[in-house]
Amino acid sequence: MEQERDEEAVLLMEKALALYAIAARFHHNIAGLYPRMGRLGEAEARFREAIRLKADYGEAYQGLAEMIKFKAGEPLS
Repeated sequence: MEQERDEEAVLLMEKALALYAIAARFHHNIAGLYPRMGRLGEAEARFREAIRLKADYGEAYQGLAEMIKFKAGEPLS
């Protein structure tokens, strides 16, 4: 992810999710990559899943808020 190898990072995170789908952090991490790839709907869904799994996950709420603002026409920060 840090090396901007998004496709590879997504594949690895999807494998991790297949093994441990209840890890809110995994959903959050993959959601952070999706906007760079133009996959905004999937990003929003993953942020929501992270929140569903861990209701006090502040970073996931922040990511979800950014997706909602972007859909309303504001640029991503």
